[in-house]
This record gives sequence, structure tokens and C-alpha cells, in this order.
Amino acid sequence: MAGIRGKLRIFLGYAPGVGKAEAILRAGVKQRAAGRQVLLGGWEAPGFQTVPAGRMGELDLDACLRLRPQVLLVTELARANPPGTRHPRRYQDVEELLASGIDVLASLDVQHIESLQDAVVQITGHAARETVPDGWLKKADSLQLVDLPVEELESPVPGLPALRELALRFAANRLQDSPVRERLLVAVGPSPLSEKLIRAACRLADTLHAEWRAVSVEGVESHTPDARERVAAHLRLASSLGAFSEQVTGSNVAARLVEYAREHKVTQIVAGKGPRRGLWDRFTPDLVDQLISCSGSIDVYVVSAEVAPETPVVDKPTAPLSAYAWSTIAVFVLSLINALLSRYLAPTNLIMAYLALVCAIAFWLGRGPAFWACTLSLAAFDFYFVPPYYTFAVQDGEYLVTFVALLSVSLVISSLTARAREQALSARLREGQTIALLDLSRDFSSSQSLEEVRQALEKHAQRRIDPLAQVRMSEDPQASEAEQWAWRKAAPAGRGTDTLPQAELTYLPVVGRHSDPAQTLAVLMLHRSQPLQLSEQELLESFLLQAAVALERLGLAQKASQAEVLEATERLQSALINSVSHDLRIPLVSILGALQAVREESEVPLQAEDRKALLDNALGEVHRLNRIVGNLLQMSQLDAGFLRLVGQPQDVQDLLSIVPVANLRVPETLPLVHCDFLLTQQVLFNLLDNARKYAPNLPFEVAAEDQGDFVMFSVQDQGPGVAEGERAKVFDRFYRAKNSPAESGSGLGLSICQGLIEAQGGRIWIDPEVSQGTRVCFTLPVAHP
Repeated sequence: MAGIRGKLRIFLGYAPGVGKAEAILRAGVKQRAAGRQVLLGGWEAPGFQTVPAGRMGELDLDACLRLRPQVLLVTELARANPPGTRHPRRYQDVEELLASGIDVLASLDVQHIESLQDAVVQITGHAARETVPDGWLKKADSLQLVDLPVEELESPVPGLPALRELALRFAANRLQDSPVRERLLVAVGPSPLSEKLIRAACRLADTLHAEWRAVSVEGVESHTPDARERVAAHLRLASSLGAFSEQVTGSNVAARLVEYAREHKVTQIVAGKGPRRGLWDRFTPDLVDQLISCSGSIDVYVVSAEVAPETPVVDKPTAPLSAYAWSTIAVFVLSLINALLSRYLAPTNLIMAYLALVCAIAFWLGRGPAFWACTLSLAAFDFYFVPPYYTFAVQDGEYLVTFVALLSVSLVISSLTARAREQALSARLREGQTIALLDLSRDFSSSQSLEEVRQALEKHAQRRIDPLAQVRMSEDPQASEAEQWAWRKAAPAGRGTDTLPQAELTYLPVVGRHSDPAQTLAVLMLHRSQPLQLSEQELLESFLLQAAVALERLGLAQKASQAEVLEATERLQSALINSVSHDLRIPLVSILGALQAVREESEVPLQAEDRKALLDNALGEVHRLNRIVGNLLQMSQLDAGFLRLVGQPQDVQDLLSIVPVANLRVPETLPLVHCDFLLTQQVLFNLLDNARKYAPNLPFEVAAEDQGDFVMFSVQDQGPGVAEGERAKVFDRFYRAKNSPAESGSGLGLSICQGLIEAQGGRIWIDPEVSQGTRVCFTLPVAHP
């Protein structure tokens, strides 16, 4: 059934041959005995139907989805698929099968669990090339351990007892059902030792059933491109193992980690303690020592991380040689200037010039060139300005204090200046991301159509991520397989993803957050081949999230507009039914009564006057009925836009020919008006009819006057008038004033008048300055030659 995820059952063993396949087949037999359809995926066994393998012996994912068995039996979850297939790993195929509603029974060896790789290396001497992330394993509905004594294996090898114990511990941790009480934080950096640290934190979190976070502090060591990429890879590894990954900024790594831990109620910090190589490292506190000293009530869990011989050393950010060359030139030039000023200034003042130069170099060129400039400055000052001159010997012992002070102050100031520069660069990066998000949200908030949202997302993606980025708002049947996957599955596909990684482009879907199942609203296509930096990934995720919010906002606005139209239509239909049921019934009853009386005249003779009165009444009701139906038809034509207007220059006297001369007040000369003759007379007829209904047997007046570009017409009666609160409502459909007579009609007359006048470029209103009766005014444009 669409929308229901299949169930996953994993059979875990510690080595091939322990009986995982046999256990899966026994479970399959039970499923089949329960009346369910069971198939084998990518392997064969007696008594079971098998889904044919793919062209290279792999699991044929498309065939499994086409056959849609209720239960599928799969082996080797961590197996790598051949190049060119949809997913790199078999467990990703299983994820797609589960999403389609198919239950899966699968096997896995403990050596292929990502978080256990460090322990596997210690036991077997090598790590598995194919692994399954722990974050995905946690989605399994059940985990069954398949165990067999090592002695009963056909070909036991060294290390199997330890692997068996590892599998037993992993399964035991999974079987525990305790509430989450601990929160762990693991410190992640660019060092390759972070991988071991992350896996250790994952195992500890599983043992404690704790939530855990992987946090990297962006400081000095993460400024090189290679270091940034390693940090991003480590955070992705932590995310795949089930952690919440985040990168924060701070100059003091230990202090920032403790501050973050307190903000998120962390109870334990996991940190790594690597070897100390240099003399400086041996006499300075490392990250673990700093964490212990400032952690307070937070426990610090230390993981020993000895470096293997083949482990690469973390590259520290170094300034280019040109920076050291410029610092050398700067010291040389300053020395020449000081030589000219030495006859006017004391040596202590010359030292301040060198100190200022070191600070400037620290700010503009970095910490390394500043240290180099400090050393050169000290040497130049001693050589040129301290007697004996042009030697490095010191005659006055007080200069030694000066040298030490210069060196210390220069080092401290240059270090602080370089740190301030690094913090400024980090703040500038964050500021750029914030401005980008602010600009994008501003564009999205002002977007009134899907095309405007598409253009905004495409513009900002091209500016910040990829100059060739494109956004597609609808699925193209002729598009590539990766793009169709992004549309149909609401998941990333293409280059750099786990789905169709051989594609040329990367397809990122904009997924609605309030739809179930998740719905793809748009697809962002990236052409860049280089992997995204962590900051770019975070920015891109924010772009896609805001785009989804903007598109859903437009969708909700459209639905609200449609709901308003439907509500108005329902109100109109209700009013129409009420009006028709009342206004049509009265004339029909009168007509029916007259016809029945005439028909039964043989039984009850009628006088000639009575017969004439009945027929006149019936004829009047027929005319009334005809007007009601005509009004309804005319209103429907106005709403549908089918009413055709024939605008021509018309004489005002001709328009008012239906009005008795005694009731007219019109100047002798009036300009021609541009209007439809018949429809304008229909307006006058409706207004005159209202005047006769509301003020029967009372005089009324029809007037016209020139107002420049318009001619104003008015019809005034001597009736009870219209209340101030009803002057705007009387033009609504089916609205009747409170003082309306019983035979006032359907309430469409003034509404039709308004529609006809506005369609001809005029306007209609009730004059509020009339004290007696009602004066309805409307204007028509003057016909220009």
C-alpha cells in the first residue's frame, strides 16, 4: 500500500558460515505459511522463487519493484553494486524497497558495521571496504543474532572469537530498552584521528542509549581547504552514524566546546588524546587537558588515539612564501628609515616602530610572517642600533631586557592580532551567509507567483553556489533518470549523492514540509564538479528550505483564494435558491390560480370584469416572472463575461425617451455619451421600477448634468429612503433593504445596474446628501470625436 513503509529484519552474524542464510530461509518459510508472497532477491535456494539477477549478478532493483512481493529475502547488505547502477550499496537498494512498502529480511556480518571498524582493525588487522552506517541500521524493526560456536565452523580463522564477542555486545546493546538520560558531544577536527573518535562516540552512545552530537569548532586548524574538506567528511560520517552534526566558530576550541555543551545540556564530552611529537606540545596543555580544566560538572571521556605509521599528519595552515618575503622587505625598509631617524630619536623609540610593524604584518599577512618579522626586527635593532654597532654583541646588559620585552610583546600582540583577524574572517563568512539568506527571504516574501520564486532561487544559487545552477518547476518526462528520481522520490540524486552518482549533474529537490507523503515542488540542478564545502552545504540547505516555504505559501494562498471563491459561490447559490423559491413562487401561484379559475368557469361562472381582472393579473405576473428570469440571465452573463457591449455616441435625450417629460430635468444642451443604448435604457428602467415600488403614487424626478468628462444621470423618488448603513449593501446581489415592500423583487436590479454601468466606464452610487427619498446617481463617459 502506497505510503506504508515496509519492515526490515536483519540477521546479524560474526562471520560467513554461521547460518545467516539458513535463518533467513526459515523465516521466509514462516512468512509463506502465513499466506504472504515471498521471493529471493539476487540469490537462489531450493523451494523459493527468485527474482532474476541483474546484468552483472547484482540485485535487480527494478525487477523487484515491478514484481512487488510482500516479503523479499536479501543477503549481504553491505555489498557494493557494480558501477552504473542506481545506488552504490545494496543497503540503499533495500531502503528503496522498504519505501515502496516491501518487507525485507536481510543478512549482515558484524565486520561491516561502520562504528565497529576500529575494533575490527584491531582484531583482523584490516578494515572492511564495504560498510553500513549505524544511522541506517537503527531504522531496522528487529535485529536477530545468528550465533554458532567457533569450533563448529568449517574453516575457523584467527580472531573469530573476538568478532563473535563483538557481535554479541552489539546485539545486546540493541536489545536494551532504556530511556534516554545522557547526552554526548564529540569534538571533531580535521585530524584523521577524528574518524576513530566518532566511531567510539557512536558505540558509547549506543551503550548508554544517549543522544549525541558531533561538533567542530572553526578555528585556526580549519582554514586550509584540505582541512575544511576533512572536517566536512568527518561530520558527514557522524551524521551517517546517527549524530546531529554542527560546525560552530570560536577562537578557543575547548572553551567553545564547553559553552556549546552547557547550552545543549550535554552530560559527557568525548575527546581524543593523540601523541605529542614536538617539545612545544609536551610542555603545553592539549585539548583534553583544557576540557578537563574548564568542563566543570560535565564528564570528559578520553579516547586514546595513537597514530598509525601510515596516518597522514594534519596540515597546519601556512602562509605563502610571498608573505615571508614581504615581511622581510618591510623590516629592511623600516631599518633604512630608522637609520635616517636614529640621529634624532633614541633607540627605545626606534623599537616602537618595529613593534608597530610587527602588529601590521600580523594583521595583514598572518601569524607566521609576524613571528618572522619579529625575529628580523630584533636582529636588525641589535645589529644596527645597539653598540657595538654592526655586530650582534651587546655591550650594555640593559638591552637584554629590552630584547626580551620586545620579543614577548611582539609575540603576544601579533598572536592577538592574528586571532582577531581570523575571527574577523570567520565573522565575515557568517555575515555573508546571513546576508545571502536575508536577501533570499526578502525576494521570496515579495514573490507572488511560481515563476518569481523560481527566478529568486536560481539567482541566489548562481550567485553563491554554482554560476550554472538551474531550477525546474515541473517534471519533464524526457529528463534524465536522476532528475526523474529527484521528482518522484523527493530525494537528492546525481553526482555526489548515493543515487545515480555517475550522472553529470546534481539534482536537489525542494520538498514540501507539510505534505504527506513528501512532495517535490521544484528541483535545483547543479553543474559544478567540485564537492561543496560545509558552509556551502548549510547555505544550500537553507536555500532549499526557504524555497519550500515560499512555494507552500503560494500554494496555500491559492487554495485560500479557491476556498473563498467556493464560499462565495455557495452563498450565491444559497441566495439564488432562496430568491428563486420566493420570487418565482408568488407569480406562479397567481398565474396558476387565474388559469384554474378560468378553467372552472363552467362550474362557477365569472363576470366579465372578474375574468379580465384575473387575466390582467396573470399577464402582469408573467411579465414579472420574465423580468426575474431576465435579470438572472443578465447577471450570469456579466459574471461569465459573455455580455457584449456595443458602445457608440448616444444622445442623452434619446436615452431618456422612456421617461415621461413631466418627470425630466435636463439642460437643453448636453454632450453625447459613449454607451450601449439598450443596456443603458435597461439601467434607467430598473431605477424607475425601483422608484415606483418604493414610492408608489409619489412624484419622481430624472435629471442629467454635464460634469466635464462625464454626464451624471440621477433618479430621485420621494419614498422612505435608504439607511446610511445600507447604501453600499443595496448593490450586492440578492440584498433587499429592510423597508422593502413585499413585491420588491429578487434583489438583483441594482446589482445589474452596477455591473452594466461599470462595464461602460462609469460608476453608480446613492447620494448621501438627499434628505427626503432616495437619489441614485450614475455617470457615463462623454463621447470624444
